[in-house]
Amino acid sequence: AAIAHSAGVICISNNTLKDFRHYYPNFSGAVVVIPHGVSEEFHPISDITPSRSVVFVGKRDGYKNFAVLLEAMASLTQYRLETVGGEPLSTYEHQRIQRKLRGRYHHHEKVDNKILNLVYNHAHCLVYPSRYEGFGLPILEAMAAGCPVVAGANSALREAGGPAAIYAATLSSEEIAESIILLDNPQARGRYVSMGREQAASHRWEATQSRTVRFYEEVLSRAVN
Repeated sequence: AAIAHSAGVICISNNTLKDFRHYYPNFSGAVVVIPHGVSEEFHPISDITPSRSVVFVGKRDGYKNFAVLLEAMASLTQYRLETVGGEPLSTYEHQRIQRKLRGRYHHHEKVDNKILNLVYNHAHCLVYPSRYEGFGLPILEAMAAGCPVVAGANSALREAGGPAAIYAATLSSEEIAESIILLDNPQARGRYVSMGREQAASHRWEATQSRTVRFYEEVLSRAVN
């Protein structure tokens, strides 16, 4: 009902726009793609040396594909898993992770951006193996903090990561594990960190704000005229 009575719609990615056109083919209002931006709270911290921790951010159920990462981590005994946000770990989850990783994990239940930036700075990489996202903001947050990213190659994730992420096209545990190990190579890591910072720099909230205001002005102008 809200969409039917709207003069304009903002989509946060081209993939979201494609979904919108699929489900609302007869929408006659204005439609524009305006991506999210990245907060300046995410940035590299010069005196921090990355550890052997692999970070997962967000909910862990269903399409987020956490189970595949857990399988990958079970084979990578030299790494530690850190999960951030989502629901608190249930007893079942805790037991399952403990069985797979035997103490090589930590869950950050509630963090602000300052702590999350520290987590990214300490990390070997962020793994974001989701099967579907409207955008994928943690990818850009990690990149802004100088943290390399391994991501799924579907929905909007390629838009968020651009050329700066390592994409696991099959989303298999083996491919994710290989991608994590790739970042042990200092040259490869440095290349992805550098590209990631450039990618994040192209997504600033100031640009999102100005484009959003301009779109509202255009839609209102059409309504008045």
